[in-house]
Amino acid sequence: MSVFVRQLGRRLMVIAVETHKIAYMALPKAGCSTVKAALAQIDPQASLPPEAERDVNSWHAIYPTRRFRPHRWEKVADHWRFCVVREPL
Repeated sequence: MSVFVRQLGRRLMVIAVETHKIAYMALPKAGCSTVKAALAQIDPQASLPPEAERDVNSWHAIYPTRRFRPHRWEKVADHWRFCVVREPL
């Protein structure tokens, strides 16, 4: 789990990988499982289960998705921040 999420009691939707100064705002149904999996691989604070036991739920347990609030971006203003959106056709 990222330092940012852990310090704030896992109440936030922002996922921050402090080592790399990356912040991600998860948006359900827009590839968030894939992004969370990628971030967990580079986050030295993430506690990954053994590879044979990993599934989509592993990433959501490490980085739970919470409701968006614009002010939450303020705490990571010095990070490279992103969100993935999609336009279903």
